Amino acid sequence: MQFDNLNVVEFFGRNSRVAFPYQNINKLRRLPSADRSAAGTLTFVYHLFPNTMVATFPTSMVMVVLEPLALDRTALLTYALTSAEHREGSGREAAQAAGNFLDAGAAEDREVACAIQRGLASRANEFFEFGRFEGAIGHFHRGLHAVLEAA
Repeated sequence: MQFDNLNVVEFFGRNSRVAFPYQNINKLRRLPSADRSAAGTLTFVYHLFPNTMVATFPTSMVMVVLEPLALDRTALLTYALTSAEHREGSGREAAQAAGNFLDAGAAEDREVACAIQRGLASRANEFFEFGRFEGAIGHFHRGLHAVLEAA
């Protein structure tokens, strides 16, 4: 559905927005610019510093709040919203399918994050370098360091 390693990262203050295009965005090339709309062609993920993410999808919106509990534990509070047209019939089925897709992606992301944390805890590597497409994470860490240094 989406492209691998294709996104646009924008910053506003300590916050960021990452746009992940769906492959169907290519159909917009054939339309006059006045007729183009990002609706249904992008997922936007807003990171609101320090601990909230809001992701928009064609049939829903999800908010995740990361609540640190201890050095080695974090609670994830997740809220999902859908529009009125997705409450019944085929709209409800579409929203449920999208929810299942989001749950699978969240489980995958969570496992990757946990694996990274296990690797850091092992102290096997002196440095950790973020990938080429992880500009929002680097921006978060620069903001976090600025807040901690000011304290």
